[in-house]
Amino acid sequence: MSRKTRPFGSFADSDDSDSDDSDYHPGDCSDPEDELGKTKRKRAKKMVACTSESASKKVLRTGRRGKDCKQQIANGSHILRQFPPEILVKVFQYGVLTQGIVNFIPRVSRVCRAWYEVSRNPLVWSVVDLPSSSLKLTVAKVNGLLQNDLSCCKSLNLSGQDKLQENNTISILQQMPGLRSLNLSDCYHIKATLLRQLPSLTPHLRRLNICFTAQFATTINMSSIEHFLKECGKNIVELRLARILCVQISSKQIFNSIEENCPNLEILDISIPDPNKTTAYPSRRFELNADHFFPKCPKLAELYLDGFNLVTPRNVAPGSDLLQLKCLHTLSMGYHCHEQAERPLFYRMFGATSRLQYLDISRSRLNPSLLTSQLKHVTELVMRDMNWRDADHSSLFDCIEAWKHSLVRLDLSFNMMVDGGLDAALLVYGDRREKYPLQSLDVKYSNVTATSIQSVVQNCSQLQEIDLTSCRELPRGCKHFIVKKEFKFLEKCLTRI
Repeated sequence: MSRKTRPFGSFADSDDSDSDDSDYHPGDCSDPEDELGKTKRKRAKKMVACTSESASKKVLRTGRRGKDCKQQIANGSHILRQFPPEILVKVFQYGVLTQGIVNFIPRVSRVCRAWYEVSRNPLVWSVVDLPSSSLKLTVAKVNGLLQNDLSCCKSLNLSGQDKLQENNTISILQQMPGLRSLNLSDCYHIKATLLRQLPSLTPHLRRLNICFTAQFATTINMSSIEHFLKECGKNIVELRLARILCVQISSKQIFNSIEENCPNLEILDISIPDPNKTTAYPSRRFELNADHFFPKCPKLAELYLDGFNLVTPRNVAPGSDLLQLKCLHTLSMGYHCHEQAERPLFYRMFGATSRLQYLDISRSRLNPSLLTSQLKHVTELVMRDMNWRDADHSSLFDCIEAWKHSLVRLDLSFNMMVDGGLDAALLVYGDRREKYPLQSLDVKYSNVTATSIQSVVQNCSQLQEIDLTSCRELPRGCKHFIVKKEFKFLEKCLTRI
């Protein structure tokens, strides 16, 4: 198979060989050292032939077992050759989903001609996952990708491909008219012009991710986002615009545009802070008219609004103003530093929701204990480095007491609470007769003590991991990430005090 007919171009780098050299002539051994090497190779071949002959005799002596093995191998190869292409396409699709297209397709395409033809099937290329962690795209690799039929591609992931040029991205998108999901996170080559062309390049797009982590994106303006939402908003179910500068500055415009054009929106992420860092960010105060916004987006299930200080307008009467977010199951509203006189929107969002799968209010002053009467079930609770006043530390006890029978993951890292507030909250897990579902506990960089940790380890039978990194109140030898098989050693360390 020549390089030009490869289905992946430069994806699979071929091994270097002397046969590719222009001055290579097989059998030309003019050098005496080469003649000596040729003699040695002949002797080695004779030894291998003798060894294989003795091995074959040994197999024949096994009798019936050797014949059965040969028959099984013959039958297996025959079945493999008769495998229907439709079944192979399904197998290849599963391989692409589990191993990635870069790791799977270049290998199977070299097995035989039939598998090579199946690897060229457009249905196999329905998911093209090319993050920078698996492959750094260059112009040559993009050209190799474009040699394939990408007309059936439904999902494209180019996250982290910051070296990719905008024209290369457009060339790829032009080959995918039926694209439904597009991930361009951390692709800093994206400009407003590309966002304006997306409606014509991908008219069936339903999921768009252009989040950024290292720094704010400044090449995208609000007019390009509004144009995209106006053209494709009816189809959009997932929209991620985290750490885009124009979104932070023009908060009112982005909410109004989503309200007007995205009735089927299910996932919204417009977070400001970097989730991988713990540095503080100033919270941007914004009065959101939730009574207009949320009814226009009734299918919202996941909301990521970190860094937005969303408050209720003062003209809304308290008490009977709870929102009806029936589909909401994931909420992240960290870095929310409201003033004492303000009414955060957070306390209005659970009028119809009785359970959450994920709740993150890290680095905020929000008090979830005020919602325990409405919110009965929380699976994952993240409260890192809370900005509570000393008088509010007791609210942590109320939260865990109310949700201890539903919490599977609990993150209380970076909290330094006075008067043993953190220990009192964890001592809620004090009854061995209860079957607590807690599986993961993170209390790194906190002032938790050995008493509460010992209580959790002994009474939570389903606990799988606990992070005690840099917990200064604990004895030496246990201030690190610990898994279940190390719990006995952890208990010995804790009993030293």
